[in-house]
Amino acid sequence: NGVEHRDSRRMMKEVFAKKILPAYHETICKLSSDLTENWQAGESCDLNSEMVQFMLRMTSALLFGLDDAGFAQKLGRLIDRWAHRNHEIGMGALVSAPQFAQGYDDLLSQAEELEETVRDMFARHRSMQHQQVNILSLLFQAQESEQHLTDDQLIGHSTLLFAAAHLTTAHTFSWTLFLLSQHPDVLGKLRNELAQHVAGEIPTLEELEKLPYLDSVIKESMRVLPASSYSQRIAVQPTSIGPVRLNPGTPVIFSQYITHHRPDIYEKPD
Repeated sequence: NGVEHRDSRRMMKEVFAKKILPAYHETICKLSSDLTENWQAGESCDLNSEMVQFMLRMTSALLFGLDDAGFAQKLGRLIDRWAHRNHEIGMGALVSAPQFAQGYDDLLSQAEELEETVRDMFARHRSMQHQQVNILSLLFQAQESEQHLTDDQLIGHSTLLFAAAHLTTAHTFSWTLFLLSQHPDVLGKLRNELAQHVAGEIPTLEELEKLPYLDSVIKESMRVLPASSYSQRIAVQPTSIGPVRLNPGTPVIFSQYITHHRPDIYEKPD
């Protein structure tokens, strides 16, 4: 919160600035081609499992510059387990009850193992030359220019970035492809747009700017079936939400899924 949050937000905005995104295009295209070249017409596969593994590779490459599949799998498994444990405990960590207290001790143990693995990744990263741009390299550059940015802070940033990007994006891909299969008219319009504006197998950066229907399909998929159904915050100062008064320390749980399906906001919410 406060100054620390503001400084972290400014740093992250620079790392994810639009001018940097073209540097990730080659990596995204290569990993996407690697995925689809193994798909054969008429065969079936566990799509969500494919998307989870795909995004494990993608997140490891784009965030950390990792090309070590075994290490990426280990790191992804640890972060996934840690994130799931966080969701299981949630606001219960603030409740004085044995079942939550035990779970919180387990979470701390998992966090220690995860931190050790991330420090190992930092050491690997700093000892290697990276041909492609990755976000961790940019964070290390920011650390050099901002002396107050410690490795402990970078561990927090890196872990949250991975946890936020990995499964959420995988599930968004899965839900989008599922919804397209349920709405062949939408799929047909999308195929027509791609055929009209994309010359090769994969869109160029310039061609992506000419695909407004694809942009709408992805946004509508994220509205109808968001990757995460709820989130939570803790009030840090006295505030009000409508008639409800919130004191500092009050937990607040809200659901983007419920908001996205309110008929007073969307004409056809479902």
